[in-house]
Amino acid sequence: MIRTLNAFILPLIYVGAQLLWYTLFRALEPVVTTDTAIRTQRKRRAWVLTIPISFFFGFVAGPYFGYRLIAAMLEGAPVVASFLNQTSIFAIHSVTFMMSFLALDIIVGVLEYREFLGMDTAWIHHTAYFLLYGYLFLTRRTHYVLIGACCEIPTFILALGVLVPRLRQDLAFGVTFFFTRIVWFLVLAIVYMIPSYNTRLLFVEWIIPTVSSTSLHIWWFSKWYGGLGKASKLAKKEVEGEKVEGKKVE
Repeated sequence: MIRTLNAFILPLIYVGAQLLWYTLFRALEPVVTTDTAIRTQRKRRAWVLTIPISFFFGFVAGPYFGYRLIAAMLEGAPVVASFLNQTSIFAIHSVTFMMSFLALDIIVGVLEYREFLGMDTAWIHHTAYFLLYGYLFLTRRTHYVLIGACCEIPTFILALGVLVPRLRQDLAFGVTFFFTRIVWFLVLAIVYMIPSYNTRLLFVEWIIPTVSSTSLHIWWFSKWYGGLGKASKLAKKEVEGEKVEGKKVE
C-alpha cells in the first residue's frame, strides 16, 4: 500500500516542482528579459523546463552512475550485468524526474510554445523515451538508462544560452556533445566488445543501442560542425544545436 502510494505521490511532486519553476519564470519574465517579440518569448519558454532536468542529469545523475558503471567494469562482466539490471532509490527519483519532464514539455508546449514542438524532436522523441523509461521503471532496471545521463550536459549549456544569450557558449556545447554523446558511448561499446564482457545480454541490451545512438550523434555532430565554417555560423550553429537537442526551429 505504501509503495503504491509513493508511486503515485512521487510523480506529482516532480510535476508540481517543475510547474512551479516554469510559473516563476513566467512571472519574472518581464523583469529579467528585454526582448518582447512574441516568437522570441515562445522560443525562450520552450527551454525553461529543460534547465533543471538537464542540469540534474548532466551534473548529478550522470557522473554518479558513470562512476558506478566504471567501478563495476573493474570487477568484471557479471558485476556490470548485475549493475545494469538493478534499480535504486536515487535511480527511481531520477527516472521519475525525467518522465515528468517529458510529459510536461509536451503539455506545457501545446499551450505555450506549440510551434517549437517538432513531430520528430518532441512528439515522437518524448513519447518513445517516456515509454522506455516507464518500461525500465516497471521492470526495476533503471540503471540501464541512467549511465548515459551525462549526455544532458550539452543540453544544459544550450538551454542556458537560449535563456541568457550572453552566457551562450557554442564551443562548450560542441565539445561536451562530442565527449558525452560520442566518446563516452564509443568507449562503452569497445569495452563491451572485449570477450570477457561480450555476453548475449550485454550485446543485445547495450552494444546494439549504443552503436545505434552513437551513429546518430555522430551525424548530428557533423551537421553542427559543418556550420562552423560558414559565413552565418552563429545562426547556423544555433539552429543545428537546437535541432540536436529536441526543439524545432523554423
